[in-house]
Amino acid sequence: MMILFTCSVIYAVKYLRKPDLTNDIYATAFAATGTLFGVLGLITGAIWAKYTWGKPWSNDIKQLGAAMALLIYAAFFVLRNSITDIDKRARVAAVYNIFAFAMLFPALWIVPREAPATREPIREIWMPGCVLFSGLAAYRGSLCLAYGSPPLSSGSE
Repeated sequence: MMILFTCSVIYAVKYLRKPDLTNDIYATAFAATGTLFGVLGLITGAIWAKYTWGKPWSNDIKQLGAAMALLIYAAFFVLRNSITDIDKRARVAAVYNIFAFAMLFPALWIVPREAPATREPIREIWMPGCVLFSGLAAYRGSLCLAYGSPPLSSGSE
């Protein structure tokens, strides 16, 4: 997720330096893919938390920070799609993208490390095989999606 958001902000800065709509398209695509991976991370994290702590959402500062970061990027898409002029939309989206990226660091890294622990430590990690298998399959699928390779080979080369 962070790599994709980093690529998105790089293309946003490129667009602001040289207004080429290709850079805007790349920035938006990277932000959309990063948001998708963030949502998938929250969902799979909730599944893991259910087996570890007994409930999927514990209002932990790390969970809240990840949700806040995803809401910031959801607002990016709402703002972007509310502007009809293509050049103005790209410029405003690029500026917002930079500020959204700057908010990721406090939301995901600084605040959770400074806040006191809000959940008990892990005593024993035990997951049924289906959860472990689905997590590994999701990890492989996300790598394939990120790098553009097909998830399954066709068998004919």
